[in-house]
Amino acid sequence: MTGANLKCYECISTKSWNDCASVQKEVTCALGNDRCGSAVKEEKSSSASVAIYAKSCLAQSQCSGVTHCCSGNLCNSANPGKKSSATGVIMFLAYAIVAFVR
Repeated sequence: MTGANLKCYECISTKSWNDCASVQKEVTCALGNDRCGSAVKEEKSSSASVAIYAKSCLAQSQCSGVTHCCSGNLCNSANPGKKSSATGVIMFLAYAIVAFVR
């Protein structure tokens, strides 16, 4: 499926997957983004911890390290539970944040 026709869910939350799902929207992916993805990244410091939950369109090359990466329409509807590795997640989250605020 080409990126121009693929539809994915898009959301971002610092609370939970359920919170992300409560604000998710259906989007048509831009050309070149041929996968849907879901990722969670947890950052810890000595005084605080924050997790970022995100769903968005992405390119196949960005799937490395993403919690869930798939290629069908709206295939990122499920809320994966495990945390992602750092590889690939930073680019994915950056794209999700930019896409979400547009």
